[in-house]
Amino acid sequence: MVEHKALAAPFEVPPPKYARLARAVQERIEDGTYPVGALLPTEAAFAEEFGCSRPTVVRALEILARNGWLRAQQGRGRFVLARRAAEPERRGTCLLSLDEAPAGTLLRVGYVVASPRVRDMLNLPDGTPVLVRRILVHADGRPAELISTYFPLPVVEGTSLGSEALVPGGLRAHLEDRKGIRLARATEAVTARAVDESEAEALETAPGTPALLIWIAVIDSAGNPVFAVENMLLPGQRELEASYALG
Repeated sequence: MVEHKALAAPFEVPPPKYARLARAVQERIEDGTYPVGALLPTEAAFAEEFGCSRPTVVRALEILARNGWLRAQQGRGRFVLARRAAEPERRGTCLLSLDEAPAGTLLRVGYVVASPRVRDMLNLPDGTPVLVRRILVHADGRPAELISTYFPLPVVEGTSLGSEALVPGGLRAHLEDRKGIRLARATEAVTARAVDESEAEALETAPGTPALLIWIAVIDSAGNPVFAVENMLLPGQRELEASYALG
């Protein structure tokens, strides 16, 4: 199924306060501001510093605790833990190695006019078509996330990316094998917006439900953009919270 139409640019907003707070605290742990074993500031102190409510602070710190950054001791507070080998890979790295075949269901393959964000990520002129592959990933038998990957047409040539079959082995391996493209790095940005009707149907939620978007630009060893990824996850999913806090 090949489609030729423009993608409407959705209205995006910054990530929610709890996610920004979780990222800020994580960065302070990483740079040594809060060293291993240190007692964190109180919930009230965080709320005052970041201009948010106590429940927002609690949610942010719970995300970090679930992922091994903190340990709470009743009556004493929260203490910083060391991060060891259990630390997950960044989401961009994980998606590069994602094997489509066992991971999910291919919902869409088609050619569209790149949206302004995708155009900027891929350094394309206005009105340029790109190939989009949209995968629905399941976890524990339920829809977990949507992954939409956008490819410039020169990257698609000589590959199976335009096929309606799932690509086994991951995008990194496929592009290296078919095109000799060596992926070097991925940059990430996080935004948020409401899901539209088709996204809501796929994720089995209501239209208008807020979702986090992790945008990933993938660059090759020569510094050229190869593809762009929109990774959509719903609030309340542990995978979502971990992805942003650990990003």
